Amino acid sequence: MAGTEKQYYHAIQIVSDNCTGCTSCVKVCPTEAIRVRNGKAQIDETRCVDCGECVTICKFHAILPKSDPLDVINNFKYKVAILSSAYAGQFTEDIPYPTAKKALLDLGFDEVAEEAYVTDFIISIIRDYIRQNKHIRPILSSNCPAVVRLIQVKFPSLLPNILHQEAPMSILTRFLREKYVREKGLADTDIGIFLIVPCVAHVTAVHQPEGAYKHLQDGAFSIGMIYGKIRERLRKMNGTEQTIDTYEEGLSWALAGVEAEKVDCEDIRALSVNGMPNVLEILSKVEEHYLDQYDYIVLRSCTNGCVGGCLNVENPFVAMSRIKKLI
Repeated sequence: MAGTEKQYYHAIQIVSDNCTGCTSCVKVCPTEAIRVRNGKAQIDETRCVDCGECVTICKFHAILPKSDPLDVINNFKYKVAILSSAYAGQFTEDIPYPTAKKALLDLGFDEVAEEAYVTDFIISIIRDYIRQNKHIRPILSSNCPAVVRLIQVKFPSLLPNILHQEAPMSILTRFLREKYVREKGLADTDIGIFLIVPCVAHVTAVHQPEGAYKHLQDGAFSIGMIYGKIRERLRKMNGTEQTIDTYEEGLSWALAGVEAEKVDCEDIRALSVNGMPNVLEILSKVEEHYLDQYDYIVLRSCTNGCVGGCLNVENPFVAMSRIKKLI
């Protein structure tokens, strides 16, 4: 029945006035979710995986990403930002990471946490899951929401292979929410937890989560938007002493290959894949049981990992170099 049809949220939008009907977006879409009708691109919401390939390829700015407006934080008494590890790679070397992190407090947040807090902890959980599920091979990482949605749409036979574990930022959200209720005496509804993310798939995952825990966060902001708002504040803060904790070692999670490298050990063989064309090829091979020799495969839709997301401001190779220098 029409009344029971699933409604889809997508963090991209088409600006029809800018669309020339060139079909560049059609050619890069991994799920054939875009068609040109009457000279304008249209998106099939049931097939879009929010990978952002169309956003990146469009030279006419006809397909744009969207995220929440910053003023939504004012709906909450206690406002918390959780930073994607990719955030650290966006700033030039003359702006220390603690300064870039502390600048978020000037935007109205009461606390700033990092995805990097929990990444080492997650590795132990992943290893345990792999060892406890020897009948499933290979197990596929669930950290990239675009890949999870891609499997749902194009490779449904591989759904049992997906790691049944929430992503680091979701685990951290649950921990922080329970902590603030307990320690600060706040009602759950008084706490607003927002992600600052590198890609549209993470925005979509906040508004339409696919995991076991629904709607943990209250919104998501693009790294690019936040970067623009704090740029002037960074100039004023630079050179002043910044007293804020940072967790540089965990920042490597934003880089392709790191998760697989950390999970890989004597009894676990892991493979890392990044970039949508490569992800498609590997998933096809997994479906054909060509890669059953691997215990765990990490798949990231963006080139070079989360530093390659379309909501970042810096070139992914430059961002990767900066994060490596930090750690």
